[in-house]
Amino acid sequence: MRIGEPARRHGVSDDDIEHAIGNAIRQHVGDEFVMLIGPATDGSLLEIGVLDLEG
Repeated sequence: MRIGEPARRHGVSDDDIEHAIGNAIRQHVGDEFVMLIGPATDGSLLEIGVLDLEG
């Protein structure tokens, strides 16, 4: 998985991003990307935009 530069602006660690994606509790599929809501390693919820969920 490659974490894009825009994700870095929010100061969220790679571990937290990967944990949120792997444990997503909600998913919204748009035309160009998927929005996931999942917990960081401390349990706080993150909203993550994913451009290619399969790749």
